[in-house]
Amino acid sequence: MLGIHKKISRKAPECVTIMAESIELYRGRWEDVPIEESFMLKKSMELFGDPEPCAIHRGGVRLELLRQMNERFAFGEKPDAEEGLALLRACMACEEITAVRFSDAR
Repeated sequence: MLGIHKKISRKAPECVTIMAESIELYRGRWEDVPIEESFMLKKSMELFGDPEPCAIHRGGVRLELLRQMNERFAFGEKPDAEEGLALLRACMACEEITAVRFSDAR
């Protein structure tokens, strides 16, 4: 079996609950986390130079944001990672976010 390597990939969590103290702000699919419009426009300009992003560019922004958040939250293994919380606060335009809980099912 020379030359054959098993590819190891980390799987992102399926569901997330985002909290502000004891108030649930969002519960749903991780890839559907709400993105504030001003954040979407800013990131579209950074990534594509597009001030009025089409659906394709919006999808690209969402994919890049999820990639960055998965990296910062270590694919759900570090839900209290301050870098991940800071990015989530920025993307949702909600400084009150205090906690994130990840799960594999709703």
